[in-house]
Amino acid sequence: MKVASTLLFLIQTLALAGVPLHGGPISPESVLAKMHGDNYLGALEDLETLLRTGGPDPRLYYRKGTCETVLGRYGDALESFRQARAAGFEEEWRIRSRVGIVYFRQGRTEEARKEFRRVLNERSGDPDALYYRGRIELKEGRYPEAGETFLAVLVADPEYEPALFHLGRALLRQGRRDEGRGVLRFHRKREHLKKQLRTLQNLASSEQASASVHLELAGAYLELGLPDLGREAIEKAETLQVGHPEVNLYRGGLAWLRGSYSEAAGRLSEYARSHPNDCRLLNFLGRSLKAGGRKREALSELRKAVRRCAVGVGLLADLAELELEEGQFQRAATRAHKIMQINPLAPIGPFLMAVSSLHRQQFQEAETWAVKALDLEQRLARLPTDKEGSVALSEHHRLLHAVYVRLGIMEQAREHEERMKSLSSPGK
Repeated sequence: MKVASTLLFLIQTLALAGVPLHGGPISPESVLAKMHGDNYLGALEDLETLLRTGGPDPRLYYRKGTCETVLGRYGDALESFRQARAAGFEEEWRIRSRVGIVYFRQGRTEEARKEFRRVLNERSGDPDALYYRGRIELKEGRYPEAGETFLAVLVADPEYEPALFHLGRALLRQGRRDEGRGVLRFHRKREHLKKQLRTLQNLASSEQASASVHLELAGAYLELGLPDLGREAIEKAETLQVGHPEVNLYRGGLAWLRGSYSEAAGRLSEYARSHPNDCRLLNFLGRSLKAGGRKREALSELRKAVRRCAVGVGLLADLAELELEEGQFQRAATRAHKIMQINPLAPIGPFLMAVSSLHRQQFQEAETWAVKALDLEQRLARLPTDKEGSVALSEHHRLLHAVYVRLGIMEQAREHEERMKSLSSPGK
């Protein structure tokens, strides 16, 4: 503790007015850079210096209040926002939003609610105000309302990660466990990928970074659905090492993401010559072969992937579809059951169960699974979660039409036929 106290004293002594500890001039731009880097204490010290040497500035007072809020200095933050107003800060809704956040952190819920209501009256889709309104609803036990509010936040800003986390909590509190767990699992996956991406970006920024680092970075970009950045990282790797063995793997992944399945299968098959059991390969080679119409080869590769690797929903669904075409209905049902274990939200699981039951002439069972699949599809469409395993709505209605024809319930069969035609028509 004495060492820490001594270091703190030295830091405070060295941080003289106008003399930045880490060198370089203090400016509003350097303050923003520190805030973006989560160095709020350093930004606050710079803001105090700028205000002391340059006089009142409404933007600097606003940023000072923001830093103080993050650091838990709520009384100081309210005073800074008051000074920002007094100095002529023009966007009153921003001040109200920040003051509302301070009130929320202080437990002054009713005052916070009033501030956010005023912000939303002026800016109905403001993500911060909506998010904290959702937090208040969650705190007060109004879970359905909180869930709807967090969904509204994510409609306004799909990258608002805290809203995704609290949406999962709100769904769990409503007893919607599969949906809540699905959202939280998606949140954890996205957070992990973004942390991995930042680490790889830092490694790749070094002049000593190898081709392998750039290819790993390409893989992270592709998994996040960023093909242009993935292509740039692959091209950088190729300039560093001609003929790197993993280039075909990631070029194949890029082609898969673009929907160029024949190219993907070609590149992945080339990589398979030297790395036949690489699970990164096996998870996409069979799917690429299937999409390219090479079904027998696809079936072999997909089964190899299931035996050797941890597989996902998409691969199992492709394998089940091929097994259905082969007349292996019970095997397909086993794959569908595994899909439902991996992701209870994926409509493709019960959809495949319904198709398998229909082929086995178990029509009541097929109806149960088909109705469940459609219900999941409609609910999933509203949730910001992993959509792998989704099925076109027209296909759900096509399946239900077939089921009700077999059951002899023609009125419902016609209803689903009309819905199928409506969804399949141009512009739908």
